[in-house]
Amino acid sequence: MNVLLVEDDRVDALAVERAMTAVDARFNLHHVRSADAALDKLRSGAVSRPTVLVIDLHMPGKDGLALLRDVRADPGLTSLPAFMLSTSSDIGDRAAAAALHVVGWVTKTSDGARLRAFMQLLDLYRQVVTAP
Repeated sequence: MNVLLVEDDRVDALAVERAMTAVDARFNLHHVRSADAALDKLRSGAVSRPTVLVIDLHMPGKDGLALLRDVRADPGLTSLPAFMLSTSSDIGDRAAAAALHVVGWVTKTSDGARLRAFMQLLDLYRQVVTAP
């Protein structure tokens, strides 16, 4: 399984990689730093399916919600499962993401426990779910 992490902050991206390694997750992690780079990678086929998107909410330029709107509007991408990753717990942000059919919302924490649990979840998803 391929996971595309869209995260502008290098420290946060490294935290995701560390969490993945800590739980011995066995999926391919691809990282881009912007929404536009994510769309380019997805549309070019540079990341093969099945792909799960993990999208940071707050990024310079196009934010995570704008990226998700673009993904949902593209017939070739609309069915991709997406998780939001953010420090925000704002109910408005969460409602906007839910309206765009986000699978889940993962709140970043400083201790890394939540990221490790999320990486375990993604690895279980890889083992159990068959892509249509």
